[in-house]
Order: sequence, then structure tokens, then C-alpha cells
Amino acid sequence: MTAPELRTDRLLLRPLRADDLNAMVRVYEHPDTSHFFTTDRSDPAEVARFVDGRLAAQASGPAGLATWVFVHGDEVVGHGHVMPSRALPPELLEIGWVLGKDHWGRGFAAEAASAMVEHGLHTLGLPALWALVHQDNGSSRRLAGRLGFLDVGGGDYYGGPHRVLVRLPAADTTSTGARRAANGEAITHSGG
Repeated sequence: MTAPELRTDRLLLRPLRADDLNAMVRVYEHPDTSHFFTTDRSDPAEVARFVDGRLAAQASGPAGLATWVFVHGDEVVGHGHVMPSRALPPELLEIGWVLGKDHWGRGFAAEAASAMVEHGLHTLGLPALWALVHQDNGSSRRLAGRLGFLDVGGGDYYGGPHRVLVRLPAADTTSTGARRAANGEAITHSGG
């Protein structure tokens, strides 16, 4: 099984292809887009290395997993992935997303990430999805919280300080416990 296309109200998420290179260069053309990365992806050569690496990982990775480009109308506005982690143990599946700066604040990241979560946890039946979000990337951390990810720790990943987040299939972000955990409060349980 190859990775499927995913659809939201406004976006088509389709697996990354080699001919997406120019579109990916446009996603990263503003330096703010790669602010939380250790490499400057506003450099087209760096984007080419990134795309080549993602295509290789996609070709050799588990069925149903991919790096998807986010297409709005006929324009690639960003990309995301559900793939084996390169920083955590490889049996853990990691999700991530990036939007070009011109498309920030329009809800595209939430739409795309929600579709990838649904695909991973419900279509594929994965036991969990993991996200590593730079500790200073407040927008992505807030989005992950809205999607039901819980912060379970932190460390130095991908060359910088990241929070480790996990989303389980039955995450209930409306429960008192989930809200308290998302706010960093201690959760205790008395057995019974």
C-alpha cells in the first residue's frame, strides 16, 4: 500500500514527489519559515537535500506513511509527515508540519495536521503519534495541544531544545485531566 491522498475542506494532501522541488523552495523562501531548524532552508540547495532525503525515507518507509505536500487550489502551501522518527527510537512514528510564511494564520496547519492525525491513528490504527516541537515554537505547540497532544518531556533533538509530545487514539482534550496535563499540572490517580 502506498500512502494515500488525504483531503480536508480546503486542502489536498498528496505524497511528496520529485517534481515538487520548486514548490518546496517557495514554501521555504522566507527565512522565518526555517527559523526553528538548524539549517537555513531558504537556501534552495538545502531544500533539495531535504526533499531528496524525504523521498528516500518515503520510498523505504512503512506502507501508508509519507511526507505530504499541502495543496490549496493549485499551490503547494506547506508539507507535513507521519514517518518513523529520526530523533526518537525509530519504532515511534513522528508527525510534523510546516507552512510557507505567506500562508500562516489561515488555519491550514490545523486542517492538514488534523487529517494526518486522523489517518495515522484511525485509518492506520497506530498506537500513538509523537511530535518534537521546538520549545520556542509557541504556534506549533498550541496547535499540537488543540489536536490532543500531551507534553511528556523535553530534550535536545534536531540540534535544539524540543518538547516531546504524544497523541494517543483516545485522547480526550475536553476532560479535566487532559486540560490539566496540557497546562503542565500534576495529575494524580487514586486507585480503586
